[in-house]
Amino acid sequence: FAGGSTGWGRLIAHEIEARDPVGVWEMSPIGKRYWATRGGGAFVSAGGAREARLAVSDTAELAAARCFVPPALWVRTDAARAMSRAVSAATLSYEQDEHPALEIALGSADLCVFFMAGAWDLAAPSLVVEEAGGRFTDLAGGRTLTGGAVFSNGRVHDAAVGLLRQARKAG
Repeated sequence: FAGGSTGWGRLIAHEIEARDPVGVWEMSPIGKRYWATRGGGAFVSAGGAREARLAVSDTAELAAARCFVPPALWVRTDAARAMSRAVSAATLSYEQDEHPALEIALGSADLCVFFMAGAWDLAAPSLVVEEAGGRFTDLAGGRTLTGGAVFSNGRVHDAAVGLLRQARKAG
């Protein structure tokens, strides 16, 4: 942000008893905000416009899924490289415009995988994606915020996690 880039924002999640009831992604440079409350839905607003409810895509086949896989800089282990190759080969790439997880909530992407991320990177977008109708798990299909991340429209999630498990074993 010090260099004038507009592709940054603040991720805010509020945790109560290991649950995140509120998640916000604030992109101040472009006046855009994503937010969700558990059980209350997910929304986006931009430039002072009225909020719009978010909904994930209906893509049901992994081969038709528009997927974000991080660049090599963020794929640092042999297991991560094997998983990255497998999911890249099994899905369609797309032109990333915003935070990949939030593009899932917008319905403009179907799947994204992160091999490195902290709870501060995942808590807010996981709630936004889930409230938009999608799914979030770690790479193994669990609910931790420390074991990488899989965000999806929900329909391709189990196939993606299965593919990641196979690739990790083979890699």
